[in-house]
Amino acid sequence: MKMRNSVPPAFSVINLDSAVLAGTAVIAHQLVECGDWGFAVGGQEGQTSGTGIVRVLDGEGPFHAALDLGSPAEVLSLRKGGYLRIGAGTDGGGFVTLHGPEGTDEAWDSRRLSRGDLFAFLVFRPGSYLMTNEIGGLACEILVEYPDPRKNTAKTKPPFEPVRLSSAQIAKSERIRMKPGQGMVVDVESAARLTFVLRSADDGPPDIAEWRRTRQTGRGGGLTTRSSD
Repeated sequence: MKMRNSVPPAFSVINLDSAVLAGTAVIAHQLVECGDWGFAVGGQEGQTSGTGIVRVLDGEGPFHAALDLGSPAEVLSLRKGGYLRIGAGTDGGGFVTLHGPEGTDEAWDSRRLSRGDLFAFLVFRPGSYLMTNEIGGLACEILVEYPDPRKNTAKTKPPFEPVRLSSAQIAKSERIRMKPGQGMVVDVESAARLTFVLRSADDGPPDIAEWRRTRQTGRGGGLTTRSSD
């Protein structure tokens, strides 16, 4: 029987781009103007694939609302000052534009992040990545360390706390270290388009494959049955 691939498509996306949301990447954008905000969802080729309304209410409604670019709801409700969380959750990519309530000139485009926005993602593939603000060209290395199982113990806990930094720190940091499965949150301080690109993968120490084979044999992988007389 053929086994299904149980890995969610979002986890298979390695290179991330805030202007073309895909995989685990999400953007959070705060809305402080009450009224109906119109939104339009676009794909990688720039075509519109969906429209709807974010209704911002004064003193009521949830503080967070999720806009799924893959299947956007027609109407979302959000409390004034709350955050609209935007993501694709697939291996495709997309963006969203917002237009403020009637009588205002408010507008926002996820392809160009602005002060107060958040860009967040999870990373699973060990290796060396380059995080770049394509608006200005500032960059730094992100090193996702290989989790050598020979050094792990039963007491080892996964890193639940995300790495958090401001977009300004991208230029000031030579290297930032992370663990597989750990999250990163970037506080945007000025205009930004953030990319996260794998430069070289890390498949572990050269002797790790032999160690795994030896360990498997020790657990019974190399045992044979006794013959009867």
